[in-house]
Amino acid sequence: MYEQWRPFGLALANPGLEPQQGESYEIGARFDTGRSTAVDIALYKIEMHEEISFDASTYSYENIGRSSHRGLEMALRRSWGRCRDRDGHLCME
Repeated sequence: MYEQWRPFGLALANPGLEPQQGESYEIGARFDTGRSTAVDIALYKIEMHEEISFDASTYSYENIGRSSHRGLEMALRRSWGRCRDRDGHLCME
């Protein structure tokens, strides 16, 4: 039996949701300078079907159809003396 969770009298669940499905692709590389520094770079693409999102006007989740996400991720890794890896990341979508 389906039960809704109602914090403060609001229904957040939605029994009519379709399952969210997606396909993702990613390609990347690591460049090692040999001086305790490495750079990672990756391109990605995600295609979602029946994506689930929260609708603030109705305080419930709903299927929003299709969405496409593409981007670039970069990371810089460096070791300084006794310090282990320190990372810096950049993500562009």
